[in-house]
Amino acid sequence: MRWPILLAILAMPSSGAGAADGFPGGTFGQRDGCRYAKTGESSGADDFLLIDREAITTSTAVCHIRKVVMTSARAATLTLACESGDETGGEEAASATLKNGAWTVRLSDGTSFGPAKRCP
Repeated sequence: MRWPILLAILAMPSSGAGAADGFPGGTFGQRDGCRYAKTGESSGADDFLLIDREAITTSTAVCHIRKVVMTSARAATLTLACESGDETGGEEAASATLKNGAWTVRLSDGTSFGPAKRCP
């Protein structure tokens, strides 16, 4: 059931200005997310994660990056607009930290995405 949701989410156009060049500084993800970034194909794995300058995409949701404030070379405060299935939320705050070459993003409600390493 998640596979059709992922396809619908990935097909949605991104709106907004996009993120600052400092975050994430390339394309980051877990294995399937990086595969999708490179080939446009996904296995539909539950652990799908892709972070790029436009969005944080998982197997069940996409969070469009609306604003980025780099607080250091390894940390950022983000404003995101997340969507899951047919549900669209308002803007929400998140923080991102870079540790050992991988980004982890935490939403204000405690939801965490990552760590996601740079895609090859």
